[in-house]
Amino acid sequence: MQDGEKSESRSGSCLGREFTLADLLAAREERLVFQSELLAEFNSTLVVGRVNYPGLGKTNAMTLAMIEDLSGLLRQSFGSKVQKSLIRQGAEGPIVYLAVDDEARSVKEFTVKLEMDHPLGRCWDLDVYDSRERSLSREDLGYPPRTCFLCDNPAHVCVRSQRHSFAEVVGFIEGKFIEYKDKGIRPIRPVRTISSQAVDIAGLALEGMLCELSCSPSPGLVSRFSNGAHRDMDYFTFLTSASALLRPLSACAEAGFSSAAPEVIFFRLREIGRQGEDGMFRKTAGVNTHKGMLFLLGICCAAAGKALYDGAEISSLPGMIREMTQGLVDRELRSKAREFGAAREGSLSHGEKLFLKFNIEGIRGEVERGLPVVFEHALGFYQAEKRQDKLDRQDSQGQGWQENDLLLQTLLVIMQNCEDSTILHRHSLSTLKEVQARAAYILALGGVKTPEGYRAISEMDRDFSERRISPGGSADLLGVTVFFDRFANYMRSAITKFC
Repeated sequence: MQDGEKSESRSGSCLGREFTLADLLAAREERLVFQSELLAEFNSTLVVGRVNYPGLGKTNAMTLAMIEDLSGLLRQSFGSKVQKSLIRQGAEGPIVYLAVDDEARSVKEFTVKLEMDHPLGRCWDLDVYDSRERSLSREDLGYPPRTCFLCDNPAHVCVRSQRHSFAEVVGFIEGKFIEYKDKGIRPIRPVRTISSQAVDIAGLALEGMLCELSCSPSPGLVSRFSNGAHRDMDYFTFLTSASALLRPLSACAEAGFSSAAPEVIFFRLREIGRQGEDGMFRKTAGVNTHKGMLFLLGICCAAAGKALYDGAEISSLPGMIREMTQGLVDRELRSKAREFGAAREGSLSHGEKLFLKFNIEGIRGEVERGLPVVFEHALGFYQAEKRQDKLDRQDSQGQGWQENDLLLQTLLVIMQNCEDSTILHRHSLSTLKEVQARAAYILALGGVKTPEGYRAISEMDRDFSERRISPGGSADLLGVTVFFDRFANYMRSAITKFC
């Protein structure tokens, strides 16, 4: 590599890998050797940045995002003085290395101030080495030693004595990172205009959302002509809510236009989703119309963006969604169930309570499995019926399907196969089994294709509305089904790869 040439690279993702103490010790030795090699190659100052994350799970989506931001800040700050920069992952967590053509004391002065002044500075550990491989300390510059995250004692004393629990330390780091992202403090990456393709993808997501809302009679659900089982929302509440989601869904799609690992993209989606929810609740005066839909379609928009960025096939989407959400059930349901148990059920969320009570994984399990209800049942049915309808119209010049009827029929397919957590939350497992059985029965009657089936749908709508049974989870998956149908057409028309 020529002097002055800059490079940023990253080894293969280590996210999700379980490291051992032996791995950690070996990684430390490898780091020291690598540092020596960089110093020998460039004969300049070397910056090595890590996250002060405890335990053996140092490589995770949050620490990688923090190191990517640190890398961007360092490269931006040292500019043309950067000779080489790269990020490596391993048992010690993600580490950024920066060879800088500058005096070591000056570089150390900058990194000390960064640790003191930046919102994430307490979480970062920045070592500076001169060309003779000597590590400069804070004391060399007249600064006191770093103090602990959680108390005023010297940090090294608390680390060695393990004075604070793993949960306390991780909680501090997570809190700092969430606060940093929520407030948008000192954005590292240049402000980037949302691409037209990302807006296109978000538009398709909104189309799916509005198609689901507009079909009727959708059993127990809000539609153009009924509030269904709901007393606190109507058709116009949903329209108002949907109007607030274009921006966050566009941001989710834009997050997918990235070379980052799917797990990292998903971590970024959680921050976008939180902001999107806030905007939705402001529009609806606190009524939850689209929280579940935003979670689902946010993931789907990001996967769609990633597929376009990578030049992947439409068939890659289920696997991409599985990669993005790998370990979600264990992190957010199984671990909480182990930690709290039935004795503290009151502190759990609706999804956590359902998992603890029924072992139902809900929408988290559905996305972690790659949306099988959509990709194995609903989408194929919806697309096959559309193709057949087109052939029937050509052959017989018959009326064929109306879009409303096709949506209703697909909704029944979803209801038959979906473990709808909305029903479980408001009712019981037996009610869910009833909903699934009635959907299957109506499909056996022919659904909207026969007078008997259509009457049964209308009766189910009246019954569910009176009993306040709302298959909201199934409705969300219908919107997702329409989105992927529209995106498949869009993807086929995309001639060039996004760059």
